[in-house]
Amino acid sequence: MDCYALKAIDTQSRSIDKAFIAPRTPTESTLAKIWAEVLNVKNIGIHDNFFDLGGNSLLAVRLLDQINKQFEGDLPLSNLFLNQTIQI
Repeated sequence: MDCYALKAIDTQSRSIDKAFIAPRTPTESTLAKIWAEVLNVKNIGIHDNFFDLGGNSLLAVRLLDQINKQFEGDLPLSNLFLNQTIQI
């Protein structure tokens, strides 16, 4: 079984009840670019859930590191678990 092919199919699908909504602000756009790079996904909408798109704890650490560098902040990892989308 080709697990990588299954993951690629799964990460491209969206929940039927949530239509794709593109980032609306500069901050959401920046976050979407970081998420896309970390998750290896082309388009990130404001309602897309990090973990539903294939995110895991190791990718979460990498994601937060990049976000903290980009925004010169120090967000805790728990922030991602409380806010699993880029919607602001």
